[in-house]
Amino acid sequence: MDTDISESLSSLSSPPEDLIDASDTPTGRRKPSSPRRANRNIRGKRHIKKARLDKVLQYMSSTGISIETFLRAYLECPDVLRSTTHRTQDKRHKRIRDALFSLLQGQSEQSNFLLQIISSLLRSEFDNLMETTYFGQFDSTTADPETIDFSELEGVLKEHAPTWNQIARILLSNDRMKHESYTGDKDKVAERQVKPLYLITSTFCFSRAKMRCNYLPKLMGYYLYSLGVNRRALGFLADIGICNHPQEIIKGAKMIARKEQGFHHGESP
Repeated sequence: MDTDISESLSSLSSPPEDLIDASDTPTGRRKPSSPRRANRNIRGKRHIKKARLDKVLQYMSSTGISIETFLRAYLECPDVLRSTTHRTQDKRHKRIRDALFSLLQGQSEQSNFLLQIISSLLRSEFDNLMETTYFGQFDSTTADPETIDFSELEGVLKEHAPTWNQIARILLSNDRMKHESYTGDKDKVAERQVKPLYLITSTFCFSRAKMRCNYLPKLMGYYLYSLGVNRRALGFLADIGICNHPQEIIKGAKMIARKEQGFHHGESP
């Protein structure tokens, strides 16, 4: 079956004789045409292109070739496609992705459907993360920014939000990493990505549930406050989701201090 499809694609790469545009034949140079003639030529080429497309669709219908089979043949038959834009499988994959996204963008209902699928999946993964220590509720007895285990955190992301982890890492990657000539240490790059990914993911979780998912925002608020960062700076950082607002930070810091004082005086913590 694949051989038949390959032969069909090969034959389709050369247009039938009855559809060859006379202007494409090497019969010598032609004088510049008038605007009216140019418009006729454009309409003629559009008609030829549509006729060729109709022949392809008719052939697929008569032979029972599905869209999936056709696209698979397109990906797996490089000898049929000699153009540089189709030469490698990566290029053919990219052309299919670009074509699908272009088609979906032009159709609002389908585009919304695709968006609903992705957002539903990511919301489910963020719900899973909210139940973990690093993305859940703040605990003053265990929280310490200098002892965060980023290796453990990476495992949490891979286990509870695998799709988000992959998407985020692609978006955080340098474009040069896709090339074989890239000389950087990709393992070290992946290791460094965990820290900004933690901040980004925590911000999403905190935006969805400020009381239940405030581990990192509160931790950062208390940490920055202890370093003497002023209220104005804390307010700005709070506005962009990095920490709690200064009033909450100061109030919480005083409560923690009172608890610690009571503990040191022999009271129950």
